[in-house]
Amino acid sequence: MLETLDKEKILALCREVAGLKAITAACLYGSWVCGYARPDSDLDVLLVLDSYESGVKYQYKQLNNIHLAVLVVDRELFEHDVDIGGLGEFAAGRILTPYNSLLNSDYLWKQEVKLKKRVIREALENLVLEYSKLAGELLIEPVYFMLNQMHRRVRVYPPLKYSYLGILRGDLRDRNIKLTMRGYLTALKEMADDGLVRMVGNYVKIDETFLDAAVKRKHGIALILDSIEKATKAYVTPGYVGTLAPLTFAQELMAKLERELRTMNRRKHDLEDPREHLLLQTATGMITLREETTIADFVKKIAALGRASQTTVKRLGGVLNTVFLVQFQQDETPKAVAVKAFKDWAGYKWFPLALWTSGIQNFAIAGKERMSNEYSINRFLKRQGFPVPEIYHVSWKDKLLFLEYLEGKSIDKIVQKVMRGAISEAEETLLRRVGGSIARVHRIGVSLGDSKPENVILSNDGEIYLVDLEQASKGGNQVWDIAEFLYYSGFYAKLATPRSIIRRMSESFIQGYVDAGGSINNIRNAAAADYRRVFSPFLSLATIEEVSKACGLQLRT
Repeated sequence: MLETLDKEKILALCREVAGLKAITAACLYGSWVCGYARPDSDLDVLLVLDSYESGVKYQYKQLNNIHLAVLVVDRELFEHDVDIGGLGEFAAGRILTPYNSLLNSDYLWKQEVKLKKRVIREALENLVLEYSKLAGELLIEPVYFMLNQMHRRVRVYPPLKYSYLGILRGDLRDRNIKLTMRGYLTALKEMADDGLVRMVGNYVKIDETFLDAAVKRKHGIALILDSIEKATKAYVTPGYVGTLAPLTFAQELMAKLERELRTMNRRKHDLEDPREHLLLQTATGMITLREETTIADFVKKIAALGRASQTTVKRLGGVLNTVFLVQFQQDETPKAVAVKAFKDWAGYKWFPLALWTSGIQNFAIAGKERMSNEYSINRFLKRQGFPVPEIYHVSWKDKLLFLEYLEGKSIDKIVQKVMRGAISEAEETLLRRVGGSIARVHRIGVSLGDSKPENVILSNDGEIYLVDLEQASKGGNQVWDIAEFLYYSGFYAKLATPRSIIRRMSESFIQGYVDAGGSINNIRNAAAADYRRVFSPFLSLATIEEVSKACGLQLRT
């Protein structure tokens, strides 16, 4: 249909509307450009004028049998809408989807790329808000940004769904996505040059610097409110669009609703979920964040493979998290998967709460934040060559992480044995290896956050695994890791445990830590009064004294 239009006549009508005002740019947009227009559809025109006193206003013209709906907008207001969404993207949103330039295509292209850079940046900030540090591990297909923006706008102005369903109609989808993504891809290239994102093959990854800055800002609610305000102000306030009368606005709204209802039974109702284009790497391949997998779903999936049989699920216990063990036979070989369910901790008021409020160590409480930490740090350590459990699947909605079940012995069992009154050379060597593992983690800038002995596993093949990484982070308090391991080990001391055993156990760990390049200052600071205060209600004075001495400081009372 677009090919039959006389663009010179359309431009002449635009000049008639402009009068003595200079035209900055003009373009066609909407159903005619995107290919889903009906014979009675209006032809949508965007006309940007210099110094347009009315600000934003619709004017209607007739060209033969075609009705033209000309959206006239002042240049400064249009650019304000591009830069910060000053009109709720009421005007600028017309160049988010395909358009056909009538005049000054260079200007429109520049504004399109600028707008799409802002849209991408806001989308990335909201990904960090939603997924925390997990966002840094996402492999984002570029089309995500287009679909996410469509969903965002439809949420606050549902009649837009009609337009977007038309744009993404089966026979038009590829063409319209290609036209729309041209600006997004250029914007992404410029953002990659600026160090905000990285291109990994055909995927986008959030740059670590951008991620860290977004995590630290802690203005999530402000981000959400700002996004809602920008998205709604133009649509819920008719006066915001210049002299467009409320009655005219209502008529336009009713026309869109009538059009949508008329087509609703002929096409798919829902827009494509953008989360289909947010991917995570697991040991079993890529998954999307849209996937929702319960433990029962996982068991059914295993059984559906045909090679799996004798599947059982049992609860392993846990207070702050629930862990399930899924066991099955695969090709007559026993297999096991641990499924960790991340509860929210808001209602728990015992020992962890005392630690959270101590001012020494900040603990993540929300289940999804802890799950995000565990996945992201696990992946980071794996890339650095550390032995960590494989991640098989992630179900974000259900807060479930499917992990390799490690066969072996947790270090707390070794510590308990030592505290009975004897320590062998092999046990001293093992404790040095544990200290060395934590030192190597510290050297790459990671703190574990929950380094008690039960979270260190000696596997059956002799590897040291650091597990339960839900409190781990880049940066963080490395001194806490040392203090928690040493003082928490003291929980297993008996009244009859010789002081020399506590001291030798602590020194073995410390020696391994220092030999592996760990900071001596971290060791010394672990004996500081603040750390002793956290653990002293639960430990004997002998344990506190011997750990402190091992760290190189005399206890001061």
